Amino acid sequence: KALIGFAGGKMITLGKIEMKLESPYASIFLTSLQKNADLQKTKSALLSVISRVSNSAFKYFVVDNTIVDNGHEPICMEPVIVTVTSDRAISVVNILTQDGRRTGKTLPLDNKTLHINTGVDKTMYYEIVYK
Repeated sequence: KALIGFAGGKMITLGKIEMKLESPYASIFLTSLQKNADLQKTKSALLSVISRVSNSAFKYFVVDNTIVDNGHEPICMEPVIVTVTSDRAISVVNILTQDGRRTGKTLPLDNKTLHINTGVDKTMYYEIVYK
């Protein structure tokens, strides 16, 4: 399941998943982490949440969009705020590193609903573990 585009303020229904995007733009993907299981049967899923990204000090010429300076690390990411509601019971939502490893931090759950703020969580990857 995916939500891509300018959907800020709208409730989007993707099958049995609902997403309400508070940010103006985002690319949000929910993917099963089990090879032969769909989102209704998987034990866990990867939630990827990203928006506009650029290198620090990135510069371009506004008139013709010519890149003047590609910039440098670290990358700057526009934060995404989204509420995701699943039809399935969720056991835990693990906050992952940029390499997909668990950080030891989890998101608080409101029944089957999770509130994502990538600016606070400092990531774009979350592992949803279902009951």
